[in-house]
Amino acid sequence: MRIALLLTLAGCASGPPPLPPDLLSKVESALRDLPPGAEDYFFMEDAERLALLRESGRGTPEDQEFLEKRMLGEQIPRVKADAARAAQPRPVRSARVAPPVPAGPPEGERPARGTWTITLTDGRKLRGTLVEATETRMKFKVKEDILITFDRKSILHMELAPE
Repeated sequence: MRIALLLTLAGCASGPPPLPPDLLSKVESALRDLPPGAEDYFFMEDAERLALLRESGRGTPEDQEFLEKRMLGEQIPRVKADAARAAQPRPVRSARVAPPVPAGPPEGERPARGTWTITLTDGRKLRGTLVEATETRMKFKVKEDILITFDRKSILHMELAPE
């Protein structure tokens, strides 16, 4: 289809003139340097046009410019760089996990007197007096007449606030 279009545009039965052999050899050499399968990462239109030009060995001055600027100047270096980046080993990232901090006194133990600073898993912080602690929940008095109950799972950290 593209070859027929080229022939029509050229206006002659023999088709467009042959592409310079040194240009074709540069393109072939650059493509050989790519890792296997890397040609799949060219833009589809570019890949189709490149395949037709390689197959026919003929092209217009616009086709020469396409090979020089678009393929040799942009696409092949981009794909080569992407393939090199993908081949590099990825650093293993290990998360540093702080040792678990007990969320208040164990069940049955009398809570320490004083005001606690409580950090919740969603980042909120509040201060209150620990009123009751069970295995799954903790109840705090945050104001004279306000009691709040939290699941232990929602408490990230607790510490006795300095008086």
